Amino acid sequence: MQQSLDNQRENQIRLEESETELRAILQNAHDAFIAIDEDGMVLEWNRQAEQLLGWFHKEAVGKELAELIIPFEQRELHRRGMTHFLNTGEGVVINNRIEINALRRDGNELPVEMTVGYVRRRAGHLFIAFLHDITERQAFRNSLQAICHLSAIASNAADRVKEFDVRTTSTETPVGTLSGGNQQKVILARELGREHKVLVASQPTRGLDVGSIEFVHKRIVAARDSGVAVLIVSSELDEIYALADRIGVMYEGRITGFRPPTVPVEELGLLMAGATDSPDEGPPAGTSPPADQAGAEQAGAEQ
Repeated sequence: MQQSLDNQRENQIRLEESETELRAILQNAHDAFIAIDEDGMVLEWNRQAEQLLGWFHKEAVGKELAELIIPFEQRELHRRGMTHFLNTGEGVVINNRIEINALRRDGNELPVEMTVGYVRRRAGHLFIAFLHDITERQAFRNSLQAICHLSAIASNAADRVKEFDVRTTSTETPVGTLSGGNQQKVILARELGREHKVLVASQPTRGLDVGSIEFVHKRIVAARDSGVAVLIVSSELDEIYALADRIGVMYEGRITGFRPPTVPVEELGLLMAGATDSPDEGPPAGTSPPADQAGAEQAGAEQ
């Protein structure tokens, strides 16, 4: 009988020592450790949890976990997840490593990596969670994404410089320091570097040299040929005749008529002076001299 009592006492001592050792391990763990019961009430809260989340052990124990660290908009989802696991034994977060935002006592959120497990007990399930601050990891990940994004931008800029023959020493050169022709090419590269249904260009070659004008014209025609509806507004008649599939003439803000690109220049001149296709739509008496402006419209612009 005495031997049995001694064995029982020794087992009890060993059990208490094991619990003490386990508590010491959890208290000194590098990750925050939290244990809750089936009702979501905090049972354990180690020193790292205090430092990470701002609540002291005596303040956290006995409180609902959702009210302490779960962001407000996610609390009901957390509670439903707990209920679902207790009813079915299935849970998304159980035995998985996930990244979430945890709410600190000061109201700020921080990214954490969380691992959740559970232990079956006679008194019900015990849920245990380890949380690790991943602020630095997330910042590093974001910086890598930014670098990749900047790298893609730089690569696209280099491709556009080559494709549109922009004369520059570097893609880092400010556009404002380039010549007028190269500035026009940059604008053209930016606008034609993405998909368009309609392209409107006002005075696209003003101030450019002969070589740049030819290049811009070729790119505009190529856009037209690819199915883009192109509207050119220009006061250069040579440009109008070179590009237009249909010519519309404006005088003082009104369209005075449309003509094919084979129209004689004299007829365009009359329209530019205010003459219209309809005799009752002429310019009012005493008006100032006409503005030299004509609009060239590419095929399909009215589609």
